[in-house]
Amino acid sequence: MRSIGNQAGIPALCTGGRTGRTRGTNDVMRYVTIGMMTVAAASGLTCVSGTDSINRPDVTAEASACVGVGGVATLTAKGDIVPSYLWSLERRPEGAGDVEFADPKSDTTTASGFTVEGGQYIFRVIVTDYDAVSASSWVTVTVDGPPGSSGAFCVEVAGPESLTVGQEGTYSATPDAEGEFSYAWEVITTNGPPGDVVTLGPPDEAETTAVAAEAGSFIFRATVTSDDTGEVGSGQITVVITEAPELGVTIEGPESGVVGTKFELSAVVEEAIGNLAYEWRVTSGEADLEDEDQATVGVTPTAAGTVELEVEVTDEATGQTAGATHTVSVAQTEALQVSASSSSPLLRVGDEVTLSASVEGDSDTIDYAWEVLDGPGTIANPTVAEATLTATAGATIRVQVSVTVPDETEARTGSAEVVVVSYEAESGDRPEVAIAVQNIGTVGLALEVDAAPKTVANFLQYIDEGFYDGVLIHRVVPGFVIQGGGYRPAGDELEKLEPTRPPVESEAPNGLSNIRATVAMALVGDDADSGDTQFFINLDDNSSNLDEGPPPFTVFAEVIDGGMDVVDQIAAVETGSRSGLNDVPIENVVMTSIRRVAPDE
Repeated sequence: MRSIGNQAGIPALCTGGRTGRTRGTNDVMRYVTIGMMTVAAASGLTCVSGTDSINRPDVTAEASACVGVGGVATLTAKGDIVPSYLWSLERRPEGAGDVEFADPKSDTTTASGFTVEGGQYIFRVIVTDYDAVSASSWVTVTVDGPPGSSGAFCVEVAGPESLTVGQEGTYSATPDAEGEFSYAWEVITTNGPPGDVVTLGPPDEAETTAVAAEAGSFIFRATVTSDDTGEVGSGQITVVITEAPELGVTIEGPESGVVGTKFELSAVVEEAIGNLAYEWRVTSGEADLEDEDQATVGVTPTAAGTVELEVEVTDEATGQTAGATHTVSVAQTEALQVSASSSSPLLRVGDEVTLSASVEGDSDTIDYAWEVLDGPGTIANPTVAEATLTATAGATIRVQVSVTVPDETEARTGSAEVVVVSYEAESGDRPEVAIAVQNIGTVGLALEVDAAPKTVANFLQYIDEGFYDGVLIHRVVPGFVIQGGGYRPAGDELEKLEPTRPPVESEAPNGLSNIRATVAMALVGDDADSGDTQFFINLDDNSSNLDEGPPPFTVFAEVIDGGMDVVDQIAAVETGSRSGLNDVPIENVVMTSIRRVAPDE
């Protein structure tokens, strides 16, 4: 630091006209270290004319030990009591603005407006006694404390610099000195309503909370006093309070329910500031509520129809309220989840299969009622979970089970269906079908019920539905296969047919091989479980590449009774490309029908 006195840049003040105690032409420069800054003080500077000497007042300037950007420095002139004091800023850092004095004509004043972090500000005080004799002293203030700090020690104030109206913020004051301290918080308005719109609590501890009732810009200042030394430091933070955003609420939850079955609705809140209070109510319909003062409410409808519910949410910090409504359609009872199955998809006439029903959930009392909806079958024990079905003729048999579970208020019911395909044949024989090919002839097939029961049942069910009537043999590859069951003629193009049921599970390998005159399911890509309506007849021994695949192709029938003569005629037709397919017969090869053949025909 540059010395302050009769040196270049800082002239001494000379005053004459009075004799008294001799001070000399140049008093000794005094350096004072206070807290975190070095103060250079020169006092009693004298100019002497001739042999006269002047007794000047004694003065030493002192300042706060810690000042930060935006802080306040306390300047004090100590020494003789005099009637006149005058403070001034003698030097400031480059780019700094003027500082403001609270009372530049008092022995103790404050200066504010420090803007340069790390900068040094040099102040001067001139004192004048009753004899109009003056003396000066200088003090340097270095801005090196936390923002807003001032005093004998530094105080760092931490907390959020922005809040919304009603939002609570926590602020802490931390002195950089040792010992016990007392704290005092205050609010100063810089822009907006008075500081008393901000509530501080507690205002006399190191940590406090602040909540503002109105928007504005405020300074939260903590003044800290050392209980040991009495020294004082302070720190502050500027906080901007903005208006609270508009509260919003929506309701999430089901739009349908069942009488007597509880469901939950949740209020989803946006732009909340503080704690939330909830109030749920039923505005129409009949329902019981559980936890209606919580974010999630339990709703149990007590009658069928429409139930409308409303929630009102209050932000306790801002006092804002918002509401939303939700409508639920309530059914009388919840249907039971029932499934039904058969011990086998195929049933030879005269034999029996076991039908089984299962119900989701537990109940001590369950009532079953089995019935044949369509087809030639009888059920011997229709009121138990496992019933017995007997077929009286070869056909598709559709069976339904209805299940009832008594309830305290109203019984719950449900139902399920199962399909069993029956066939006529002597024990060990194979059922037969006939493919009528327009203008060419008939191809007889014997179905392999023992080796491929699922595939045969699927094939017979499509036959019983009349699915194959008018369907094409759409692919002919001499020396390999002819294939049909997937397309119908549509002028010069082919119309693709969609299956009416899910695909059948693969049953390959099943001991049968893809040799000449055997029939197998066509597949989609490499999916062995993708067989549905399309089938092919092997024109040659294709076992080497079709039996094991991948994927393996399930053999489920064999051409009989000279049917291969007709197949070979089909294999000889001229082919081309149509509708994006290759190997399509130029002239349509139409299966007019596929029908079951009775054993005595």
